[in-house]
Amino acid sequence: MRVYLAYRRWFWNAIFRTAFLVFVAMAFGACQEVNEVQEVNKVMKDPKGSLEKKAEAYWKMRFLEKDYEGTYAMEADQGTMTLKKYRERIANNGQIKYMSVAATKVQVDGVNGTVEILVTYLLPNLPKQVSSPIADRWVIKENEWKHLSRKPGVYKPPS
Repeated sequence: MRVYLAYRRWFWNAIFRTAFLVFVAMAFGACQEVNEVQEVNKVMKDPKGSLEKKAEAYWKMRFLEKDYEGTYAMEADQGTMTLKKYRERIANNGQIKYMSVAATKVQVDGVNGTVEILVTYLLPNLPKQVSSPIADRWVIKENEWKHLSRKPGVYKPPS
């Protein structure tokens, strides 16, 4: 009976020690996230406002000015593809004429941001302009908003 009670006490002590260590690790992880957000807020006075400006500038460069080198520099994952492949993937071949872009909704959650961009454009054989929203994701890297590319053909409307 003593062996059983000693084993039982050892077992529960091990469980509580493990749970405590997990709790401490989670608390430090949460503190790290808070510290990252605080660091961003120290240097970036208005993350939401700067994200709105950056997103509008990105889409104007991409759709209206066709400055693909400029938008490539704003991508978070530049190292995953060359500029040439990036240009081939995003370039408009002339079938759509973009008229305007505007940020309509901006959400910032720590170092992540989501922007809804309203794009106005003309399609061939349509007499009037069409507007559509684009859900756009951004992340802060090195204290600067960087665009997160999505896989071709994938559209997720903002929640």
